[in-house]
Amino acid sequence: MKPAANSPWTDEVQNREEQFELKRRAVLKAAARAFIQRGYYRTSLDDLAKSLHVTKPTLYYYIKNKEDILYACQAIGAERMHKAMSDAQQAGRNGLGKLMIFLKAYAEHVLDDFGRCLIMVDNRALKPETRALLQRDERALDTQLREMIAEGIADGSIGVDDPKMASFFIFGAFNWLTHWYQPEGPLSPEEIADKFLVYVRSGVARGRDGGQAISPSDGSDDAKPGKARAASAGDQRRARTSASTAR
Repeated sequence: MKPAANSPWTDEVQNREEQFELKRRAVLKAAARAFIQRGYYRTSLDDLAKSLHVTKPTLYYYIKNKEDILYACQAIGAERMHKAMSDAQQAGRNGLGKLMIFLKAYAEHVLDDFGRCLIMVDNRALKPETRALLQRDERALDTQLREMIAEGIADGSIGVDDPKMASFFIFGAFNWLTHWYQPEGPLSPEEIADKFLVYVRSGVARGRDGGQAISPSDGSDDAKPGKARAASAGDQRRARTSASTAR
């Protein structure tokens, strides 16, 4: 079976480690897309090998089995979201600024292949101990967002009174993006993120008069407009949000 011209199996890289990682990432990215489009149970390793123009035995050099692929895909999505949180905590000038920086990156991550796989693909096929690792990451991110909102309340930049409910609202809205976003539509992930930041800021930012207001200088740089692509409404019955972390 001959690899496609743009396949990583034909790319030249500097060393064996880079070559291995490049090809493994290609396997995971193709799998994430397949899981999103067809579902985990309907996707076979044969399907995956065919989409990559390689043989099925080749895949086993990079992954153990289909469950290993699902966990790796979702772990990458979770890792990117935690990095977005860490970066925001270091870069923001106040609670609102940190929140805006985090949500800009979070919105873009939930719309990439690994983020959509994390949010949309049911992980009950994973072993309980493996699934628990992802659930631990989800709870940690929710806790960090609540703390970020509480910081904004304390420093006066955020005008809500319940960090827990605000966290549920934010994750619910942003995770829902994965269910109606269409890559071929007129809005890019960056453009969607920009629009959602305006909506969140208008709802949580405290204006100088003590009311709720949109304030472009509340601690974060204005989002740069993205090039547009769009999406259609999704099926609400498929929505899965971080409200499942409620205690």
